[in-house]
Amino acid sequence: LDCINVNKWRSDLVLPSDAYWKKWKNALNPSDAGGLDTALMFVDRWKDALPKSSFRVKRHEFSNTGSIFECTSHVSLALLGVRTVVSYGYNKQEAFDNQHIARVSQLYQLGELDTIYKGTIESRKLIGLYEWAAKYGLFPRFDFRMSDNQPDAQYQITLAVPKWNVKAVSTAPTYIEALAAVIKTYGNSLKKDGVRIPLTPEATSARLEHLSFTTANRALRFLTEKLQPSDFRRWTKKLDTPGPQWAYRIAVEGCYNPEIPMLRKRDAHFIGTITAVVRLLQRFGFDLMDGFEEHLEAVKIDVVKSGSSSREEEVEIADQSHESSFEQGALDQVLAQTATPMSEEMSEDPSKDMAGTDTQVNEAKP
Repeated sequence: LDCINVNKWRSDLVLPSDAYWKKWKNALNPSDAGGLDTALMFVDRWKDALPKSSFRVKRHEFSNTGSIFECTSHVSLALLGVRTVVSYGYNKQEAFDNQHIARVSQLYQLGELDTIYKGTIESRKLIGLYEWAAKYGLFPRFDFRMSDNQPDAQYQITLAVPKWNVKAVSTAPTYIEALAAVIKTYGNSLKKDGVRIPLTPEATSARLEHLSFTTANRALRFLTEKLQPSDFRRWTKKLDTPGPQWAYRIAVEGCYNPEIPMLRKRDAHFIGTITAVVRLLQRFGFDLMDGFEEHLEAVKIDVVKSGSSSREEEVEIADQSHESSFEQGALDQVLAQTATPMSEEMSEDPSKDMAGTDTQVNEAKP
């Protein structure tokens, strides 16, 4: 350590080239900064908040160079497992902060940064498809399983909306390949006639046009204030699966949202919240959304008066805003740049209605 020049150590880190950044440029959202800034953000949001994620900073004193701080961090990453990096700094904070760029360098050299980029982009597309369906009082049924118990087992994903007679099934060697394939197949099916039919005549655009991922939390509060439930629980569930690790569950008076596994914990929260809102409306009536637009306007006014920030937690949807997310052009944007499917097949429409998608719920504690 007495020979380490922190500035030189950092400058010697192997980072992606300009060609690498350009490779991903067209797949990113306009709001993404691009380059190293986006890589740092993607990797940070890919981390699992698990006990395996930890760090330790040690201080080393040397007579000729002064103090050098060494940070050893162990971070659990979705699909990849625990990755360990060592970073340095001339103070404790610098050593800690430098772990992030050191991790990007490590993942890039291992060829694993591509996994994070692909997974983030496909997760954004999946979020966009759920927002699209919510405009019609629906949510896609999501099923994930391994093809068998053998070491070479394939990942199989199904996305289905029976009301629209849409069902997509994909199988691939990796979870992200299967997800990309099923999103593409499902999206192609959505371009058929009849996919804009709401679940019931009561699920009108006037009631649902303001329901999006940026308003889902407020919509959930709006509904529960009307319902005044005696039973209202929310919890994050860690899944024991070989692919996605997180689900966000909500229970209101015995009505559960579906368990939809996501790669990132924050995405599970977004998917879980909006599907819970839709599920409550399916169960208790879409007229509960009457007055939601006025509620949002009142909230905006209160926020302006209080001088606090009105911004909801950032939601990453593939290149769309909630104002236009259910227009065909926005759907095309959601599905743009989708990877070529490894394999895909279309099946007949399941007989079960969307209102039954939360059956066989695993009981979990908050």
